[in-house]
Amino acid sequence: MKNPQSISARLSHQPVTIPPTRRHRIARLFTILVPMLLISATIIRFTARDDNDASAPIFYAMPWPVIAVGWLVWLAALGFRKRWLAPGIVGFLLAAGAFFLEVKGAPPPAPAVGAPVKTVKLLFWNLGHETDFPEALHKLIEEKRPDLLALVEFPKPSVATLEAFARRHPGLRTQTLPGDTLIAARGELTVEKVVSMPRRTRLNVCTVTFDGEKLPWTVAVADLGPWPLSPRTSLIREISDHVFGAPRTVVLGDFNTPFESVAFDPWRNHAWHGLANAPNAPRLETWPYGVPLLSIDHIWMSRDVLPRHGETGVSLPRDHSWVFCTVSIPE
Repeated sequence: MKNPQSISARLSHQPVTIPPTRRHRIARLFTILVPMLLISATIIRFTARDDNDASAPIFYAMPWPVIAVGWLVWLAALGFRKRWLAPGIVGFLLAAGAFFLEVKGAPPPAPAVGAPVKTVKLLFWNLGHETDFPEALHKLIEEKRPDLLALVEFPKPSVATLEAFARRHPGLRTQTLPGDTLIAARGELTVEKVVSMPRRTRLNVCTVTFDGEKLPWTVAVADLGPWPLSPRTSLIREISDHVFGAPRTVVLGDFNTPFESVAFDPWRNHAWHGLANAPNAPRLETWPYGVPLLSIDHIWMSRDVLPRHGETGVSLPRDHSWVFCTVSIPE
């Protein structure tokens, strides 16, 4: 008869295989799928961007901050045991910064010393379907003194509301426009055309002759509907065809499209961006709630109009930041 002690001794040296639990399988899947998604998002950011139906959803859903945080969360979940990944993460962040600087471009040249220029202040804000002018907007107008104000997602206010606004801000003449849009200017304003486009997109084009000036400006206000599943290249190209071509042109709006989108590549070649090309290099991100995630609210201008100063600001509980820009043009 075999010795029971020898049998137990032999068994104690045999490896014991523990079947993976559901938790272990999920953790293993997490360690595989997350880096695959992050690598795919990174490649899309550097290559196709939102140029096609396959890449657009990932491009819109995973901006650079989300990708960077995703890598850090993944490393933290692994307990930073994969230390060899650290150089790759650092390289990715440096590459992302270099890519952003390349897309952003340089500020426009400064006007010659002593050259007379006309300065115009522009203010844009998506008010998120408020039905009255918020006090935060009144204070912003009193502080910044804009020559042109454009609001979207602002249902048509009552006559009493507009009269109260005129009393508080004399000199700003208001005009309500289709698509819950309002524009106010220190000058004469004429509505030229209203363009309705697919995916709840509305474009209002006006001419504004500011007080003390003889030459009119072309002012367009755009509001693109949120549709994250397909590219917006065709919509933004159509807006460009309706707007650009004449001097003294500015386009303000909620494009629901980030600044680094492939749709804006042609715009970067023939227009200035009120924030990206401003010499003071303000923050571009305008959504959500002050979190620097997406740059979807923009002020663009023809190349003869030079951005000189840009700002964004938050006023909770509104999810969009306001965008303010000071521009100049030779007289």
